[in-house]
Amino acid sequence: MAGNEPRKDRAPARSSVSLPLPALLAALIAASMVPLAVAGVAISIWFKQLARETQETGLLYTSRSIAAAVDGELEKFTMLAQALARSPSLATDDLVAFEAEARRLFSDPNDGWLILAAADGRELVNTSYDRQASLPARPEAGLRQQRLVATTGKPAVSSVFRSGRDNVWTVTIDVPVNMQPLRGYGVAVALPARNFAELLSPSVRNSGWLAGVMDQDGRYVARAPGGEAIIGEMASANWRASARQEGVSYFRNRDNERTINANANSSLSGWTIGVGALERQIEAAVRPIAIWAIGAALLAVILSIASAFAIYRYLLRALIGLQRAASAALIGPAPEFRSPVAEFDDLWRGLRDATAKKNEVERELAASEGRFRMAAQAARFGVYQIAPSSGAASWSGDIGEIFGIDGPIRDMQTIMSAFHPDDRDATLRKIGHARRNVGPYEFEFRIMRTDGSARWVLDRGESVGPLDSAGRVARMSGTFLDITQRKLVEERNRMLLREVSHRSKNLLTVISIIARRTQSGSISEFLKNFDARLRGLAANQDLLVASEWTGAWLKQLIVAHLEPFCEDAPSRVVLQGPDTLLGPEASQNIGMALHELATNAAKYGALSNGDGRIAVTWSIEDGRFRLEWAERGGPAVAPPSRKGFGSTVLTSLVGAALSGETSLSHDPGGLRWTLACPTSALGHSMRG
Repeated sequence: MAGNEPRKDRAPARSSVSLPLPALLAALIAASMVPLAVAGVAISIWFKQLARETQETGLLYTSRSIAAAVDGELEKFTMLAQALARSPSLATDDLVAFEAEARRLFSDPNDGWLILAAADGRELVNTSYDRQASLPARPEAGLRQQRLVATTGKPAVSSVFRSGRDNVWTVTIDVPVNMQPLRGYGVAVALPARNFAELLSPSVRNSGWLAGVMDQDGRYVARAPGGEAIIGEMASANWRASARQEGVSYFRNRDNERTINANANSSLSGWTIGVGALERQIEAAVRPIAIWAIGAALLAVILSIASAFAIYRYLLRALIGLQRAASAALIGPAPEFRSPVAEFDDLWRGLRDATAKKNEVERELAASEGRFRMAAQAARFGVYQIAPSSGAASWSGDIGEIFGIDGPIRDMQTIMSAFHPDDRDATLRKIGHARRNVGPYEFEFRIMRTDGSARWVLDRGESVGPLDSAGRVARMSGTFLDITQRKLVEERNRMLLREVSHRSKNLLTVISIIARRTQSGSISEFLKNFDARLRGLAANQDLLVASEWTGAWLKQLIVAHLEPFCEDAPSRVVLQGPDTLLGPEASQNIGMALHELATNAAKYGALSNGDGRIAVTWSIEDGRFRLEWAERGGPAVAPPSRKGFGSTVLTSLVGAALSGETSLSHDPGGLRWTLACPTSALGHSMRG
């Protein structure tokens, strides 16, 4: 219909809102900018958070590194104090020698000094004072520490207090003296607190960070910046509230500034090590990263969405690389890393330097630990020093343990009383020779301990001149070593050599008998029979050698002789009886009989066909041993026409060798052989 046709002159539809092109372009730009701007803001926030976390990680890592260095310093002086507390001169109450030894180790009071005090606090030795100077009593804080250590028997590190000749802020490491009659005495190493400031130097931390060491009472042992002037002052209340709490916390410092703080604990002292940074410093370090990220996002919008996305991905890869490098550096060697972002490089250099310093500190601690461990081990040697002219002597505690002497060793007579009577005269002559001749000496002797056991001791040392008017050396220094185990091994080897010689002669005799009594019609048959019997003898020898000639278990002996002739032995051979250990002679004789029986069974008896069976049974009753070999299922058996070496072994040799009786019967159903002898002839024992 004409009324339904479309009108060709109809105007196109128009929107109700009409916008100019600049507005649409602006809207397009805005639409393009919003996601990237949001992304830029999100990235800047992420960067800021990551930078903060990296700073926190660096703070915590640095605090732990400083704590490890503090513990290393304390451990070094603790081990030194313990070594002095075990000094032989202190054990003999020779305070002059002990003080000389202490002053050699603590020559500079600025580095530390050693204190030896009686139980009431009187100082007997103090290397910070001149020799012969009048010494004060220990300060109340030091005396409390000494009494605590005497009660617990364990070393302890004090809080800071004023002490020493110059009344400086000091910390002490007290160790107990466990030697009688000096129990209750105290040995302490006093260290100026200012020395710990070196562990907080910028070489181990960011120069803009704060670092401090707080003692058990909340006082500063060291602080940087702040220096020596702040030692002994109370730390801020906020830091004291977080003492002994490892990890990162936020609070206001002494100057009322917001601070990010990372705590680490000293395991040896109970001190708290804190490393902090002002929050404004962290913000200042993070701010350029955020501004750069937002600017980069805006520039990317102006240039193009594609460029912005590319830059975003480029930065993201750099950030991920920094994160991975930081993670790797915290658990191992620092990898190579370079970033297009300067702040990332700064953060990376700081973390890398801290890691390198940590590794250096750990290597130094390991070397120091090895040296002091060797010194501690050396202190436990059985060491002695004797001055023959005066009779003066000093000993280490291990000598009493070696000689089995209860109580203190007062003089050489105490040790001589333990000499074995048979070695006493010879040993005294060797000691007398060493007392009158300069040079090294070494000799061995036996002792009798109080428990009745005899021990071997090696005395190795050196005599030092000059000789006095009586011809005696000035000093003898040496060690006593217990060499009993070595002597037992040497004696056992000599016994084994004698046993091998004896067994070899017996074995040659047996071989000679076998050779003379092996009968055959030809040389080849003789060699074949002789070789088979030698192999049987070798099987016996293998079992005896495996048991070091103590004997052979009967069941193993039977199996060893049957295996070469019967691969399916478990299904064709029945073994029944208590597992009995045979002596060497019984093993050899019964082994020859088993070889002859097995050889005969393989040639003519139960093992010569596929149906034969063998039952080997044995028992021990009323002091008698009985062994029976019974065959069945093989070819019909008939007595041999002549009596060879095998029959001689089975009917007479074995029985005579074991003081017993044997019987051999050739029943048609199968060969049967029995042996009966006293158990004493076996030289045996029963397995439980």
